[in-house]
Amino acid sequence: MRIAFTGGGTAGHVNPAIAVADAIKRKCPDAEILFVGTPGGMENKLVTEAGYPIWHIDIGGLSRSLSPKNIGVLIKAARSLSEARRIINKFRPDAVFGTGGYVCYPLLREASKMGIFTAIHESNAVAGLAVKLLSGRVDRVYLNFDGARKELKAPERARTVGNPVRGEILRMDRESARYRLGIGHPIPGHESEFGSGRMPLGSYRHVTVSFGGSLGAETVNKVALRLMDSYGRTHPDTLMIHATGKSGYPDFMSKATELGVTSLRNVIINEFIYELPLWLSAADLVICRAGANTVSELAAVGRASILIPSPNVTGDHQYKNACVMGDAGGAFVVREREEELAKTEQLMGSILGDRRLREGMELCATKLSPSENAAEVIADEMLGNRS
Repeated sequence: MRIAFTGGGTAGHVNPAIAVADAIKRKCPDAEILFVGTPGGMENKLVTEAGYPIWHIDIGGLSRSLSPKNIGVLIKAARSLSEARRIINKFRPDAVFGTGGYVCYPLLREASKMGIFTAIHESNAVAGLAVKLLSGRVDRVYLNFDGARKELKAPERARTVGNPVRGEILRMDRESARYRLGIGHPIPGHESEFGSGRMPLGSYRHVTVSFGGSLGAETVNKVALRLMDSYGRTHPDTLMIHATGKSGYPDFMSKATELGVTSLRNVIINEFIYELPLWLSAADLVICRAGANTVSELAAVGRASILIPSPNVTGDHQYKNACVMGDAGGAFVVREREEELAKTEQLMGSILGDRRLREGMELCATKLSPSENAAEVIADEMLGNRS
């Protein structure tokens, strides 16, 4: 059984695909899996680290404004169809699965024309362009949010399954996660788990995690720095970890050093949080953007959150993603306006200071997580167990 995966641009497109690929390998260890992405996309690092091969199609996205660069993009788009056919003829997949982004269009389009089983997953509350264009061609459209169904050309082919999330998210409780990170007290019977040289971080009453998505976010960085400089100083019993993203790290560290934030023992600043599933499991509060993958992981792990959706996305889909969690009671949604961002510290204090509120938000978040594991459901259908 050979299955090709395609999608990229952000971790929100790549990680769900990896989750499905991992589920397929558990069910069918002999399955051959190939990822198809762009030469410079972040999918290369994520897919390689997951242990899968990746081939490339040279294609880019159109600029929203009139630009001479769009001419080159259109030329690449035309060539991408022949590149996709070459990949299909060489790998000979039995099925092709896409997770959105412009790179998935040529491979799924050509595979569907060749009679290969094709499927695509839409993680956002608003269907993206690639999903809209392909929804009338592919055999199956998987949805995270059922509300996206109305935008599809063939809604009868859609199945709402939730978002495939990484397996480690589903297997870790808060106490175990904190023990593994060296936060709090040892768990009886697990004293030897510190191995590998990890140093204990100390005992903290609360843990907050903040990040701006796989590419970073200037606004979230500003909010995080403000919170570290205020709440972090006055609440030394709260451990605060923040990921700036690669591009924002130098500026953040310069400002944090100037403010004296880097000297606070309860503050951790990194470009990325490489053990994010572990930190999400350990957290009492998460402050972040509202990408579909992030919202799904918050639901899977059941964590209270303050969501700051990016306004610079197609169809304002992050706000709509955030509202799903906010309307359910699992998050406070803060728009990217200074008067709203200024309320973040007050919201943080309310959530951390009121156990009943926090536990209620956690319960509401958990209720948004589907009873079925989306990765397992999709894996079954990709392996031929189709209804």
